[in-house]
Amino acid sequence: MPQPEYTWLEVLQGKWWVGAIALGVALVATPLVRLVAYKTKLVDRPDDLLKPHGRPIAYLGGIAMYLGLLAGLAAYVCLMPNIEARWSAIRQALPAGNFTKLMSNPLWNLLAIALSSAVITAMGLFDDIRKIKPRQKVYGQILAAGILLVGGIGTRMAIVILAHTPFATSLWLLSIISMVMCVILVIATCNATNFLDGLDGLCSGVTGIIALGFLALAVWLAMWGHAPLNSELRVGLCLAMAGAVLGFLPYNMPPASIFMGDSGSMLLGFFVATIMAMFCHEGNIRWIMAACVIFALPIIDTGLAVVRRVLRGRSIFAGDRSHLYDQLVDRGMTVKQVVVLFYILAALTAFFAVVLAITVRARYTAAIYAVLLVAISVILHKMGMVTPPPRQPGAPGVEVDTKILNILFTSVGRRVSLLREFRRAATDLRIRLNIHAADSWELAPALQIADRAAIVPTIDSADHIDSLLEYCRHNEINALIPLIDTELLVLAEAQGRFEQVGTKVIVSSPEVIGIATDKILTAEFLAKHDLLTPKILTGKELDAAQLPLLTKPRFGSSSHKVDKITTAEELAFFRGHRPDSIIQEFIHGVEHTVDVFVDFDGRPVCAVPRRRHEVRGGEVTKGQTVRHKGIIDQSLKLVEALDGCAGMITVQCFLTPDDRVVFIEINPRFGGGVPLSIQAGADSPRWLLELLLGRTPVIQPDCWADGMLMLRYEEGLFTMPSELPHA
Repeated sequence: MPQPEYTWLEVLQGKWWVGAIALGVALVATPLVRLVAYKTKLVDRPDDLLKPHGRPIAYLGGIAMYLGLLAGLAAYVCLMPNIEARWSAIRQALPAGNFTKLMSNPLWNLLAIALSSAVITAMGLFDDIRKIKPRQKVYGQILAAGILLVGGIGTRMAIVILAHTPFATSLWLLSIISMVMCVILVIATCNATNFLDGLDGLCSGVTGIIALGFLALAVWLAMWGHAPLNSELRVGLCLAMAGAVLGFLPYNMPPASIFMGDSGSMLLGFFVATIMAMFCHEGNIRWIMAACVIFALPIIDTGLAVVRRVLRGRSIFAGDRSHLYDQLVDRGMTVKQVVVLFYILAALTAFFAVVLAITVRARYTAAIYAVLLVAISVILHKMGMVTPPPRQPGAPGVEVDTKILNILFTSVGRRVSLLREFRRAATDLRIRLNIHAADSWELAPALQIADRAAIVPTIDSADHIDSLLEYCRHNEINALIPLIDTELLVLAEAQGRFEQVGTKVIVSSPEVIGIATDKILTAEFLAKHDLLTPKILTGKELDAAQLPLLTKPRFGSSSHKVDKITTAEELAFFRGHRPDSIIQEFIHGVEHTVDVFVDFDGRPVCAVPRRRHEVRGGEVTKGQTVRHKGIIDQSLKLVEALDGCAGMITVQCFLTPDDRVVFIEINPRFGGGVPLSIQAGADSPRWLLELLLGRTPVIQPDCWADGMLMLRYEEGLFTMPSELPHA
């Protein structure tokens, strides 16, 4: 019986510290890049759908793994015999264009692997930061595969299928098929590991086990003296990959303190492709079959998700919960249980593949693999994991819309509750929403909960609109929602400029805003349409007026400088010292705010009156929904008469003791108390998101609960100065 030329200890002797160095560098680098990620706010925020973690988690884990891999490869170069001769061979072959000699040089191979890995990592990092399109990621993967091929990796992949055919000696055919195989392999494995990165510790742990399985195969081939230079390089790559992944894993185990991001998941997939391509160089199909089985778990998970998406008629890159791990979690398993199960399955498949490759002839192993694949398919089908459940009419389903909405909220101030309602609505709709928030003050609380925050010039600055336009263009903002009165008119007048950069400003027409911001125009409009409003008194009318009266600025909001006049002395004072204010009748009654949602055709479709039990600084702190037909009907009549409304219109009125509705203000924006009407069931954030996606929301005018109370209290957001957004 033939004996191997080397023992496994002899193969690993002098090389084991490649893995140790990669492990050590990754262990040290991971907490450092985690600190950088938190400092720069490069974090993954939860959405309760595809990202169910409870708090923002740092990205950049892929950078730590890349540093570990690079350190391991550098260590391998230091171990390489005749290093000076190999450098000299590269210097001689490059000017002469002798690529045959270059591609057989392991140092040239390593340089190509390091460069192509950098390309993959950089592209993944760019996606983590900017969310690039799937096809753009594929272009980057093709570029990385091309660098591999130039570096001599994957140029002989086709030998495994052409070895026993008359075409085996056709170098041009071998090269063309090998190039195609290499590109497909890189794209497939990068996306498979990317798809697998859905739970804490899942992708890192499974690929770590896969790297150990590859290492076992590589060591076995090296023991038998198969292609010595190629075998040694395979062993070095497997050690570097295993070390880097296992160095990152402790920080990524559930609950994770850092995520690898696309930069890490695609880097691991790329290394898998590189090692699998090198197994093809043996010319024996048993080794590449074994490598595929070691990688079986990501293949099965990706295949399952792709089949379900195709059956749904959706893009294969559309995020959803079709993955095997997602379905197991949805069926009641905890994240830790699913992760441990995947580790066990990955270890079993790796062990099974290595043993069969070593002990059983290729034709028999192929038959065994085929039978197992059919059995797994049948089991998954019987468990209902292959065919997606029928979608119920009107139900949100489980798929995520392929479109990612980027919405910018301006002058966000303290509107934390409203931004959270939009995030909740996106989760309910199974869509991806990036919340961008802008304010002129870095201490605005709502900035801290946004996916991306921007400090912009103040509203009265000449650069305010230009800065918002540039931000919208740079970040591909789909919609802009202003949240303060003083910003409405300038944004309404600039709508055309925003449309040119692809941003829809959710704001009413300049005419509507003019009526709303000028109290005299408001009163004239209301009187014109037979809607009750306090009479504005001037001149002799004031001399004969019955006290009390009310004074307020002609242009103003948030109850600023609103005063009750109870004596003749006070009346004289306000007439003489506030020429920019109006004086009107004082209305006795209960004050209400009405949230009226208007669709993009200008039709008011839902009105929710809220009784204002307590108000501080013009914003309601205690309120209650009230289903009063008179208030609802009159409010809908008012908004319908305002030709040019869009989104949310907030009107304020008094309900007098004799049940008359007297309107006092119109605010064409989301009011501060709107979370009450949203929680009561008038889900304006959901309706607005559906309209932006081109859908027709189902809106029932009486969809909200009568009598719901809102009792606001003080709540703080806590952060460090270094984590605040900067201009």
